[in-house]
Amino acid sequence: MSLRSSLASLVSVVLAGPALAGGFSVNETGSRYAGRGNAVVAVSDSSIAALVNPANLTALTGLQLELGATVIVPRFSYTDLDGREQQSSPGVVTPPALTVSYTFTDLPAVGDLALGLGVFTPYGSTLSWPDGWVHNQAIQTLSLMAFEISPVVALRPHRVVAVGAGFRLMPATLAMRRAVRFADQSEGSVDLAGSGTAYGATVGVTVWPLDGLALAFAWRSPAVLNASGESDLDFPAPFDAQAEDRLIEGELPFPAVFRAGVAWDAVPRLNVSADVELQAWHTYEELALEFIGADGTRETVADVKDSQDSLVVHLGAEYRLDDRWQLRAGYVWDQRTLPEATVNPAPPDSDRHVLSLGASFFWRAFGVHAHVADVFFVPRETLANRYRGTWRGGLPLATTAYLVSLGLSVALPELGRVEEKP
Repeated sequence: MSLRSSLASLVSVVLAGPALAGGFSVNETGSRYAGRGNAVVAVSDSSIAALVNPANLTALTGLQLELGATVIVPRFSYTDLDGREQQSSPGVVTPPALTVSYTFTDLPAVGDLALGLGVFTPYGSTLSWPDGWVHNQAIQTLSLMAFEISPVVALRPHRVVAVGAGFRLMPATLAMRRAVRFADQSEGSVDLAGSGTAYGATVGVTVWPLDGLALAFAWRSPAVLNASGESDLDFPAPFDAQAEDRLIEGELPFPAVFRAGVAWDAVPRLNVSADVELQAWHTYEELALEFIGADGTRETVADVKDSQDSLVVHLGAEYRLDDRWQLRAGYVWDQRTLPEATVNPAPPDSDRHVLSLGASFFWRAFGVHAHVADVFFVPRETLANRYRGTWRGGLPLATTAYLVSLGLSVALPELGRVEEKP
């Protein structure tokens, strides 16, 4: 096996964009919102709105702060055409989220003005298949962490409408390992590590046509992660002479995301909401990486993805028992992005159903929030590529991940009041 063929076969899992969208996407931006299925583009009760629709910050008052983290435990199962099953090792990832906002109310000639900052993890997970598994030449381990830092501003010039916008800074790191098998059946490994930064924007609009009813639209711009890193090749003799470590450069596009939703106080104390989200992955047709040798020579290798747009439906409800307790429930349907020809184990891609429950307790200016969820992976059979077999969630009932989150919030609304001069 030549070095070039080792690198070429590696490309398909180095920065698997659609896999990041489905298998590594972290929709849980906070316990309060995750508990109601993240059907929150028209919901305006938390500073977490800075991460979803900044226009909703104008419905708050004063200083609002929320901090939390989600524990995600993913696992996948693969069964080949002969009925042999293998499972990935259960991984654990704890993506954090921090949001803070400050809203000035009734400013002269302006109305309500809100400033906010959000820090969270839109993509993050770990994946590890057991040593010697059948597709270890495709992927052995994979780890991704992509943070987003988003300052936002919003304006509500009239009580029925608000607009908001923000800037997105997304630094990311990625590490992976795969096996390389040679003609004499000896085995080596390839490790890749890289990092990069993407930039984008977000815009949101919310309309309150009636008391208790909100309609909203949010857009997140496409962004391109310019990544660079290096390879570490560990080959046995005599193939170690081919093991030239190289620098790597490449671009990974993140899709534009369009989201529309409604929130409605259906009956006293009960708010229901629904969002429809379109992730425009169709622009990601291939992944091209450039390998740079010690002598400066460059070699470009491309891998076809043929990604498809993904539709995500969010449904949620929140019931206020009293001034202290709130209960939530939600459902998400998340459509796959990869066609059968490009499904791969880094990680596998299929439709997902998410069921979630959540609760909050408030005391004075403080709130404690929690949520749990199951992510059900729809079994998917692949026959049109080299990963022939059936992919499932590796936990009971075809679950591919368990999620548990905890959050803390502080609300100081009196700080946002502007006193009129006599």
